Amino acid sequence: MRSSLLALAVLAVMTGGCSVFGAKPQPSPTPETLVSKRGVSMPLEQAVREIAFRPYVPSAQLLDVALQPPLSSEDVPLGKVGKARGIAFEYSSHGVAMVLSEWPRGALSMEYNGFSLEGNPCTLLKYAPDSVLWTTRNDLVMTLQPDGRVKPKTVIAEAHRLLHSGACGVASVPKKKTKKLTPPRMSPRPASSSPPRSAS
Repeated sequence: MRSSLLALAVLAVMTGGCSVFGAKPQPSPTPETLVSKRGVSMPLEQAVREIAFRPYVPSAQLLDVALQPPLSSEDVPLGKVGKARGIAFEYSSHGVAMVLSEWPRGALSMEYNGFSLEGNPCTLLKYAPDSVLWTTRNDLVMTLQPDGRVKPKTVIAEAHRLLHSGACGVASVPKKKTKKLTPPRMSPRPASSSPPRSAS
């Protein structure tokens, strides 16, 4: 049941089945990108102020950036930080347009066909013939798919490249309190009554 809910949530967002923030249609980029059809396109600097997490930004030529509706909850109006809102990057990698989408996982159960992604971050899972998803060490959900037709192995290779370049995230490790150590006190040596003997 949970695997079906996860698949439906991801597919609904990825196919544009959710209304996006109740926003009026924006002028579309030229040419129209896949992320602009699913979300609200805006400059990267503005988009990162509308989400509640630090996204991984692909180190490739960005074609478009768009806010994405949440996977599992209601969103807030634009201009306010959406705690569950996602972000998507459309970019060019070796001449192929790719879409990397990211959301905070929140309370969403990440189990798909009996496989738990929660305990297995950075493990790629195919949820469509040419699309993969994974969770990160810092509790994000990421999906990768092409904008157009490409061989599935091209998407897998690109996903591995992203994971090796930082899309796996860094686990947040709580800072340990360091106890201040005081050096042990040295007691003075008792004075020797007789001089040391030389070896003969």
